[in-house]
Amino acid sequence: MGFQRAVAIASVVSALVFALAYFPIISRLSRGLASSYLKADTGKRFGAAAVDTLLALTGVAGYSTTGLWALLIAAPLYLLVRDGIMRGQSVGKLLFGLQVMQVDRPGFCGLGRSVQRNLLVLFPGVNVAAAILEAITITRDPLGLRLGDRWARTQVVEGKDAPDLVTELDLSLLGGAAAKQVPLGGRRPAPELPTGQQTR
Repeated sequence: MGFQRAVAIASVVSALVFALAYFPIISRLSRGLASSYLKADTGKRFGAAAVDTLLALTGVAGYSTTGLWALLIAAPLYLLVRDGIMRGQSVGKLLFGLQVMQVDRPGFCGLGRSVQRNLLVLFPGVNVAAAILEAITITRDPLGLRLGDRWARTQVVEGKDAPDLVTELDLSLLGGAAAKQVPLGGRRPAPELPTGQQTR
């Protein structure tokens, strides 16, 4: 039996075992887990996951083109730590206005919890089964808590997107009275016309 065939068989067996154990594990980890956050939009979550997956695949493609091992290592590493890089946001979550929060204490998801909630991506076969089962769970669960969330005690919530962060950066550069005129998390209001002018 060739090495590749052995790996393929091991991946299939691992996927089947994981699929059988998935929902019992979900039930066990759900005990005593509570959250005060609302469920994030499911479509946004799938969109964010697609962006992050494409970024990882870009690293793999870069390795196949250049032969740089750093790119091959960076791809799964990014998927592991992505939710602890920018205050609970991966690149995909930043684009779609989502954040990962801790549910057992105040604060954003850090690097350690990001590794916990995304660890399944490292295991061939299991990662494919997990992608399907976790998508089903995200859709059906009232809070959108997948297995990774239950294990790491995290939840994806609606958060700030890229335009919000740009606005905040703009405000920090403005400072003073100008910054106070813009509502938090909002866009800059339209300037008032001088007295005597009329809109057309």
